Amino acid sequence: VNTLDDIADVFVGFLRGRVPYLPWCDTLAEETTPMMEQLVRYNKVGLLSINSQPALNGESSGSPIYGWGKPGGYLFQKSYLEFFCSPEVFEIVKYEVARCASLSMIAAKSDGSTWGNENGVTAVTWGVFSDSEIKQPTVVDSAAFFVWSSEAFDLWKMQWATLYPEGTESRRLVNGVAQNWWLVSIVDHDYVKPGALFLALDRVVSRWS
Repeated sequence: VNTLDDIADVFVGFLRGRVPYLPWCDTLAEETTPMMEQLVRYNKVGLLSINSQPALNGESSGSPIYGWGKPGGYLFQKSYLEFFCSPEVFEIVKYEVARCASLSMIAAKSDGSTWGNENGVTAVTWGVFSDSEIKQPTVVDSAAFFVWSSEAFDLWKMQWATLYPEGTESRRLVNGVAQNWWLVSIVDHDYVKPGALFLALDRVVSRWS
């Protein structure tokens, strides 16, 4: 890679199936498919996504794409997106997220800097089944996110930058992303009428493009 656009092309290639894996993602989940075109558009402009899910409101536990748990259950999800972005884009993301009441956001840099408008633990996936308590397999935990962010930035340096010889522009470029960019997680808490997440990021793309 020689430019930031080249890095973005690698992420887009992973979404399109041309790149087999990324340091943060071994496989692409099937539930990503309904979000694919939005994710491709975001990645092309430098919102480099590594984790996402769509909203669900009472989806059958037997769904071939989203299903899990016992038969006859109902599944719920809040949409979320986790991505890397430059400091310049980060300022736009903060502004646009603040315009949407249903969105919460946490972010971190490799130097230990953090930002967030919500702390604690938020359930983003749960299921309701007969004769059992509500199952809650996925949460967004701000404390765990800040720990994970350190590992996520190390992967830029250990698994990507080291592909290039010391002193090369490619290695400096990848290490620069690891040192200067933000890792961001945004959750849309309205799973009944979702859409704020994509609305905010569409505005980011429009302002940055």
